[in-house]
Amino acid sequence: MDGNAGDLKVEINPASVRGVLLRAVLLLAVLGAAAALARDHFGYKSLYGFVPLFDLDAEGTIPSFFSALLLLSAAILLGLVATARTDFERRWRHRWGLLAVGFAYLSLDEMVGIHERLNRPIREMLGEPGFATAWVAPGVAVVLVLAVLYLPFLLALPRRHALAFVAAGCLYLFGALALEAVAGEIIEAMGKATLLYHSEVVAEESCEMLGVVFFIGALLRYLAEIGVTVGLARPAARAAPSTDAAVRAGRRRHLRPAA
Repeated sequence: MDGNAGDLKVEINPASVRGVLLRAVLLLAVLGAAAALARDHFGYKSLYGFVPLFDLDAEGTIPSFFSALLLLSAAILLGLVATARTDFERRWRHRWGLLAVGFAYLSLDEMVGIHERLNRPIREMLGEPGFATAWVAPGVAVVLVLAVLYLPFLLALPRRHALAFVAAGCLYLFGALALEAVAGEIIEAMGKATLLYHSEVVAEESCEMLGVVFFIGALLRYLAEIGVTVGLARPAARAAPSTDAAVRAGRRRHLRPAA
């Protein structure tokens, strides 16, 4: 924090940010599990608004808003990397930029559930009317294409950063694709009002949020290494003109001859 009067600068510490976000993920997972149990096992449909607010399996809830905010934060950080003036970032600017756009889309999808709206047309196209999570198949195809596209980029990154990015991405994809496919099987076999399904949803959403949290932490460390400071700043208030200057300006106005 800068101590100059009227000038406030707070730099963001990657470890502190990750710690706060991890606690938030844990809290939301616990509250989401409690909301599911209250609704499907104790019969509380609202419980003073608690159940719909913390439903992990719905859009427009506090967990979905938090997830969308995480993804949007990652998109902003990726945009900062893409605009950095180092030689490496200039060379791979389009890759960073594409990632930023992708995470911005994922943030929007988290809020409105675009991928779930694709289930019906994909089921019809595949001829599998009972496939509860049909969008997973094209999702896997997109991931494979991106993996091939980004392999040279990852190999060019410093090893520790590449490993951090890949680990975070694998954790996110494990929740978003692998566990989502498991959820589809559970829905077809037992339905949603089961303890197994609720446990799967908690695990799935937790993996997705944790993956993005670790990715944000890795991006903050990477930005710090390439010399980009991320923080909050309030510019100093503009100094008022001195009394002598104001007096001189007033004299000039009074001495100006009338037209």
